[in-house]
Amino acid sequence: QFDQVYETVYTGAGIDGKPWLSVLGNHDWGGRQFNNGWDQQIAYTWASERWVMPAPYYMVRVDWVDQMCSADIFMADTNFNDAKNPAQDAEHNICGSAHNPPNADCSAMGGPSSIYTCTAFFEKLW
Repeated sequence: QFDQVYETVYTGAGIDGKPWLSVLGNHDWGGRQFNNGWDQQIAYTWASERWVMPAPYYMVRVDWVDQMCSADIFMADTNFNDAKNPAQDAEHNICGSAHNPPNADCSAMGGPSSIYTCTAFFEKLW
């Protein structure tokens, strides 16, 4: 899927060979779910020449030597805004019971262990 939605799309003069700083959005976690491959996007950091997402949040310092300028870029996961109690807001709730499987569990990858721990997981992550 990385070939179809990233590698063959974001290519060309000006961006070839440049790092692509990424952060998890709500659809990266799964949209209305929290168990849809977010960990694979983090892992792709070590398989790609350009993709940079070593964690759900991180900081990168960028130096422009010719312009004598630098910037610290903070990548922050703000999905706690879409992490509500399981019965609330079925269509905009990453932790909702309406779209997550009853046994959803991402604890093996460091994510929420259930829809009931999901809200607290995202609050702590924030």
